[in-house]
Amino acid sequence: MAADRRRRCQGRDAYLLLKIVHAPYRVPAKPEPDGPDEADAYEALLRARAARGRRVLVTIWGALAVLSIMALLETPPKPRTPELAAVRARARVADARDTIAAARAFVQREQARFAATMNAVLDADLAPDDRHRPCGVELPETTLLRAERPFPLLVVAKGDRDLPSPSVASMLADVNRADEHLAAGRTMDAILHANALAARMGSAWGQHRYDVVLVTTTMKRPVRTTATSYEPGELSGRAYLYDFAEHRVTCVGDIHAVSSRRIEYSYVSALTGPAAMDEGPRLSASLDEDLERQIRRAISRGALVAIDGRH
Repeated sequence: MAADRRRRCQGRDAYLLLKIVHAPYRVPAKPEPDGPDEADAYEALLRARAARGRRVLVTIWGALAVLSIMALLETPPKPRTPELAAVRARARVADARDTIAAARAFVQREQARFAATMNAVLDADLAPDDRHRPCGVELPETTLLRAERPFPLLVVAKGDRDLPSPSVASMLADVNRADEHLAAGRTMDAILHANALAARMGSAWGQHRYDVVLVTTTMKRPVRTTATSYEPGELSGRAYLYDFAEHRVTCVGDIHAVSSRRIEYSYVSALTGPAAMDEGPRLSASLDEDLERQIRRAISRGALVAIDGRH
């Protein structure tokens, strides 16, 4: 009995021992930390990018500052802006003054050469030859506009030695006008006129390359007979075309021109019109303009023929 009880006790003890040995093994541990917040991670990323951008900007501005300092050290100091503007203004006025003086000397030389050439041609009694070659210069056709002068024309009597060039006279008037602007303190106008004069000197007179000199052999001016009638004028002579680029006469021709049979003219009676309107002088001026228009028309319509290059 005692032995059985002892065996039962030993079996129970073994069972308890096995139960203890095979029981689950647990060790206390800290709880796992929560994952990072997405908003905090994005904010940290933005902060890192901003810091990197600031570093780049600081580097760029620093490099620019260094380059600017180096440029300032290498560049000589410039005068202050008002002083620089005054210096430039004085220089422009001085250049304009020199240009005007050069233009005056230029027109004096051109006038002397023009007069010498024309007088030599007139003394030689240069006439058109029998070949009747075209002039080669197409002079513009005149119109009915009173103020229009399609080409420079000088009309003189036979034997005249004073031959002022119309083109030279026009340029001389511009030279005098530029001098007047300088004397009056209108420097900008003077500079503009000087620039125009320089362009004309450098372009062989531009559009004013030719002068036509008409030496009359017979001339009868139109005469007003009544307030509404007149006797027509008539002119005969020889025309010479002077080329400023070649400084010689290149074409010559004999012309004959007669006043128009009718002219456009409106008569206003002194009793009904303003007292300042003198119909006599106005009609006489209209007749002179008509005769000049007929002269220019005869010259431009093939009266001139080419000559050789000896004159």
